Amino acid sequence: MNNKNFGNSFFKAARLLTIEDVATLSGGEVVSGAPTAQVWSFSTTKAAATGALCFVENTQKLSADLREVACVLCKPKDVDQISTNGAVVVVAEPQLAFSKIVEAVFPQAIGPMELTGPFVINDNGASVSGSAALEADVLIQPGAVIGSDVEVGQGTVIGANAVIADGVKIGRGCHIGATSTIQCAFIGDHVAIHPGVQIGQDGFGYLPTSNGLHKLPHIGRVIIQNSVEIGSGTTIDRGTIGDTVIGEGAKIDNLVQVAHNVVVGRHAVLCAQVGLAGSSAVGDGAMMGGRAALADGVEIGAGTQVAATSGVMNNIPPGERWAGTPAQKARTFFREQAALRKLGKANKPS
Repeated sequence: MNNKNFGNSFFKAARLLTIEDVATLSGGEVVSGAPTAQVWSFSTTKAAATGALCFVENTQKLSADLREVACVLCKPKDVDQISTNGAVVVVAEPQLAFSKIVEAVFPQAIGPMELTGPFVINDNGASVSGSAALEADVLIQPGAVIGSDVEVGQGTVIGANAVIADGVKIGRGCHIGATSTIQCAFIGDHVAIHPGVQIGQDGFGYLPTSNGLHKLPHIGRVIIQNSVEIGSGTTIDRGTIGDTVIGEGAKIDNLVQVAHNVVVGRHAVLCAQVGLAGSSAVGDGAMMGGRAALADGVEIGAGTQVAATSGVMNNIPPGERWAGTPAQKARTFFREQAALRKLGKANKPS
């Protein structure tokens, strides 16, 4: 793992981090482990990466193996329930402490950031960094900006006034629509992105504290696999610690919101104005009608169909059809609607 950037592709670390630093930055106490041991990355408990710092807010939901992480932040009452070969640091508010440590290491991950470094302006007004690597037959239209260390595959078109931020990788045969902005993203082959799409900005993540809302840093990425199509005006936020992933062949309509850490399965379909809240997941081949939405962390299974304008508050097993707000099985929903109409007619004044 790279000491300089903690293994992160898009953010360079402002400092190294030891267990002692973790305690200092969080205002916590080291109760086990070597204070001089190094932290190499950040992860969720679900990912539980070797050498990483993670936090445990609720031990009742803890099922991950934490033996190989470098350090776990937890509340004093939960120390006896943490099993790890690494260090344990106790703090009053583990998630808030974790956020402040990530922010100290990656201060540029808070809020909007500069997209590109130095570049040269071409004859058509496009701006291309000298370190960008463009394969044959790449078309850069007027006004586009291509940042440092960007890679663009053969036959890809970058539309007018699009901005491709530093470090982004785009595959072959893609089309990036005019005025789109892409940062913190890896994009596969034959991906079609329509005009005005925004990919890789930080997500809408805030933690309530006694001093108001604390903004969470987002150091994750957006991974877009092959043959995906993304409609105009859609926004796809990068992950907080992990990645936001759009699976192969997925089709996303106009004006869709995909929040941080969302996973959209292969060949899934999201119609216009669908909203996916943070850490939700759409299974392979699932379909969501216009203006349907998933709540935080909700997962819908492969082949699921969600009717237009539905609000999904609970997980849906594979292959089912749901409708309504809050959403339920479609058959039950339409029976209830029929019963309400019948009741309305029966009570209609003569």
